[in-house]
Amino acid sequence: MSKEYAIGVSDRAKAILEKYLAIDCRDPTFLMYSFTKDGKGPYWENIAKSGLNAICVDPNWVTAGLRDTAADFADWYKRIREHDCILVEKVEDIDRAKAEDKVGFIFASQSPEAVEGNAGFVEVLYKMGMRIMQLAYQRRNMLGEGVGEPTNTGLSLLGKEVVQEMNRVGMLIDTAHATEQTMIDILETSTQPTVNSHSCCLSLKKHRRNVSDELIQLQCSKGGVYCLSAYGDFLIDNGGQIGATLDDWARHMEYLLKLVGPDHVGIGFDVGEGRNAAEVQILHNGAPGTGKGPKYRYVKELVCRAQYPLVVEKLIEMGLSDADIGKVIGGNLRKLFAEVWK
Repeated sequence: MSKEYAIGVSDRAKAILEKYLAIDCRDPTFLMYSFTKDGKGPYWENIAKSGLNAICVDPNWVTAGLRDTAADFADWYKRIREHDCILVEKVEDIDRAKAEDKVGFIFASQSPEAVEGNAGFVEVLYKMGMRIMQLAYQRRNMLGEGVGEPTNTGLSLLGKEVVQEMNRVGMLIDTAHATEQTMIDILETSTQPTVNSHSCCLSLKKHRRNVSDELIQLQCSKGGVYCLSAYGDFLIDNGGQIGATLDDWARHMEYLLKLVGPDHVGIGFDVGEGRNAAEVQILHNGAPGTGKGPKYRYVKELVCRAQYPLVVEKLIEMGLSDADIGKVIGGNLRKLFAEVWK
């Protein structure tokens, strides 16, 4: 039986999605579930008809300590069971999700607060299912500094210890939301390649969450993958008020591909589906440095993952080969996961 999609898909795009893995490296849809208990009913049908095989999700709120994170994980375990999905703990789980036409979920926290100042908790979190973790989210913490701060400091001694422990246990380090100096310190300290799960190109759009060419190249030169976001304000001037388009996203993608080549580029939409008013208030009041919520948060064509095949169609339109599209939509991330995870 052929795969069912929510939208019309060309034969070439269907063939690509059938042959290659598709992975979204950032999905914050359930980031605030512990507050709202919003089950996001339409979300499950959207992802089932998206063509995505694996999705990196926020398994906990950004200020959650270890105990609250455990409770959030328990909610995720139940959610995955109820919707007949797969918890991804090794790359073979992603392959199995594709083979069984299911969606695999990868626990990828945007904050290290669950470490609670104890590098030994990294191994605890890994055994609970965490596979990717940022070392900062907007503000300064005990490990490093996020871009919402007015300064540009780097990793603390504890932060460097956590990097080393993440390398040891096999947890992938995510540089998104970190200041330039924190990123540099991560890249200089880590013996393993890293990911930036959801950012855009500073050369094309000046935004504190975007990254310079030099840092993108440094990360990728060490085997890392840089994933392009679909967050409007990262793509164009005043994007949160006028709305960014898939063409705006493609402009950044084309730039990235020229900058580091198709072997180091991925996709991390950072699209939180079905955002309600309570979630917007929690996000922008409860996470200092995020600023006021935008009117148009995401690329207009990508507000839900049911539209994901449009990305493949756009990459075809841009002139990429099937093999290079396969790398960008998931192959590069799978290769990175296989190298780092243990």
